[in-house]
Amino acid sequence: MFAYYCGSLKIDGERLQHPHSIVIMPDPEGRTALLDASYRTTAPAAAISELDAQD
Repeated sequence: MFAYYCGSLKIDGERLQHPHSIVIMPDPEGRTALLDASYRTTAPAAAISELDAQD
């Protein structure tokens, strides 16, 4: 399964429902790319420049 609709988190032994969420389960190779793309969408420009300078 790649993704499913509706999710929950277990906090202090109780489930917190997120009925309108999409949970994505990428393969190991895609996980790094997904995290990188997600970070680049939300990070400040200076942080992205620093990340690019490491490559």
